[in-house]
Amino acid sequence: MDFVGDLVLSSAVAMRGLDRTVPDATGTPSTAREQYRDAWAAAPPGAHPFEAEFAAEETWHGRGWFDDKLAIFLDGLATRLAPTAPETTETSETPETRGTPGPPEENA
Repeated sequence: MDFVGDLVLSSAVAMRGLDRTVPDATGTPSTAREQYRDAWAAAPPGAHPFEAEFAAEETWHGRGWFDDKLAIFLDGLATRLAPTAPETTETSETPETRGTPGPPEENA
């Protein structure tokens, strides 16, 4: 829950930060969102490995990449919590000896 709470707060802060007005290289005020988008648009095609993701409109509005980040976290949590196959151990137990007491140190 702590991780999800931190993700919610940091995503909200980041998305709000895109609306802050900052001067660009020429001193003209524009939002951080506009400056990021302009920088990506000025780059030659194929210059960035995540070009399509940064060009997508949902990246810059609403929850941004929150849903993708949450899905990655939940997938990892599911993997960690997945039941594992029981370990098979060699035993000399037979139906006749099952449940009989062993040496005293095993019964402690």
